[in-house]
Amino acid sequence: MALSDREQELLDQLEQQLKEDPAFSRQMPASAGQEVPLSSAFSGRHLVLGSLLLLLGLGIVLLGVANKLIWLGLVGFLVAGGGIYYATARPAQAAAAPSSAAKSAGSSDFMRKLEDRWDERQGR
Repeated sequence: MALSDREQELLDQLEQQLKEDPAFSRQMPASAGQEVPLSSAFSGRHLVLGSLLLLLGLGIVLLGVANKLIWLGLVGFLVAGGGIYYATARPAQAAAAPSSAAKSAGSSDFMRKLEDRWDERQGR
């Protein structure tokens, strides 16, 4: 179904606003045609420390199996799982955008207007 001229205009406005908000664009996953740079997807420090935790956990599991201590094997498994989680976790963003409050007030007003127009079209 083709979009009307008005709907196409609103869609273009939404796309423009999304491009102007860097905080939002960092939170969104890349589309199929875009590749996420490795530096933004994973932290080298996280990968190294997570890998070391994984190896330590596997060593503890082997130690628990060799000594027939189930609880030690479980602890090693949890350490290894934590290492994998830490290695694959995305690094947290250090600071938020300074003018996010001003942007969110304007965008919420814009979204409210769009919702009102949508409700009018639906006869609500």
